[in-house]
Amino acid sequence: MGDRLVVQVFINEGGWRTVCADNWRTKHTRLTCQQLGYTASPRSTRVPVRSLLFNPQNAFAIVSNDSTHSDIQSFLSVSDKCVSGSVVSVSCSDCGEVVGEDRIVGGVDTAVEHWPWQVSLQWNHQHVCGGALLSTRWIISAAHCFTGRTQELSRWTVVLGQTEVVASRGVSVEMIVVHKDYSRLSNDFDIAMLKLAWPVTVGGELPSVLQKASVPLIDRSECSKPSVYGSAITPRMLCAGFLEGNIDACQGDSGGPLVYLSSRWQLLGVVSWGVGCAREGKPGVYTDVSQLLNWIYTVMESAMYS
Repeated sequence: MGDRLVVQVFINEGGWRTVCADNWRTKHTRLTCQQLGYTASPRSTRVPVRSLLFNPQNAFAIVSNDSTHSDIQSFLSVSDKCVSGSVVSVSCSDCGEVVGEDRIVGGVDTAVEHWPWQVSLQWNHQHVCGGALLSTRWIISAAHCFTGRTQELSRWTVVLGQTEVVASRGVSVEMIVVHKDYSRLSNDFDIAMLKLAWPVTVGGELPSVLQKASVPLIDRSECSKPSVYGSAITPRMLCAGFLEGNIDACQGDSGGPLVYLSSRWQLLGVVSWGVGCAREGKPGVYTDVSQLLNWIYTVMESAMYS
């Protein structure tokens, strides 16, 4: 998925291609979402090429085949033209829809109904880290949460729909995938995915103490100054918070989501590291999800065929 959820696919003979809306049908939307690990609420719209923030450079893929295979690429062929002048935008989940408006320093109490994607990752039924629901089967979190614990799946549970961090039976974990390039020394590639043992739904009556905090993004050039974090900030990281301190994520928030409201809530980052909590000149550092989207989609897709 690229700009505005526009679908892009990799085709062996043509490299990365933007999918043209010519001949695109509902079944193709459904298949695309299934391939990405989503099974609910597939929707697609047409986006005029001229309105895109990037230039497809006549590198399109169009529906030209009928196929019995389970991958969307088998329906597509390369093309240097898009007759309709529109490309395909796909939304695979209801997650992120605005409902209302972690151990956060300087935050205020909130209710999980407002943040239904927020989860608690528990080791032996004790809260260790936060996480965010990506689909009915997948959670995203931070790699450092699983140091030395990854293989013992039976001890991990994921708890949804609670505002108070308490022990709960939760949902069992089938698989944990830590990014192969994660470094404990540099905190680079601090991202992990968990596959749940069964699909979950968000809704029903939820208890109404999760905390929220509003923090601004900090420009990379500012965060990379020697007086802040210097060269420790890699291209896979982003900074958010206040240089004067007072409000920040802290221990127990690791792996939790940094979200941004546009037309719906979007996941920007995963709580990763920092120096202390809410210290002056030391804002929170987050894994930049946009830099790792290909890895996320690859993990979800690969698990479907394993």
